[in-house]
Amino acid sequence: MKQYHEEEEEMESEIEDTESEVSDSESDLDEEPEHDEFVWSVIREDATAYNSSLLDAYKNNVIFTRRLKNDKTHRAVMETVKRAMDEDDMDFEEALDYAINKRQHLISRQSVKT
Repeated sequence: MKQYHEEEEEMESEIEDTESEVSDSESDLDEEPEHDEFVWSVIREDATAYNSSLLDAYKNNVIFTRRLKNDKTHRAVMETVKRAMDEDDMDFEEALDYAINKRQHLISRQSVKT
């Protein structure tokens, strides 16, 4: 029972963090509605490709995104992105290209894992 309550508290904390992230980024979404369409087009494509419902495809994408956020390699790349944006005044896509190039060996190592 204790483990259940700990998991419940952890989930509530993650929900609060997510709500904070959502409210922080709402202004970005208002400015660029094409991002919404892109996201949902990917989810629709996943639903079709895996012969699943839109709800299942959405759920799978949320789970994937959560796991990606906690992935060590992804975090290293994103730290490099943030540093490039802060220190070198790059926009996000430019910083992402830079970070992927800089971390390419770290990323490539993931292809040999089983």
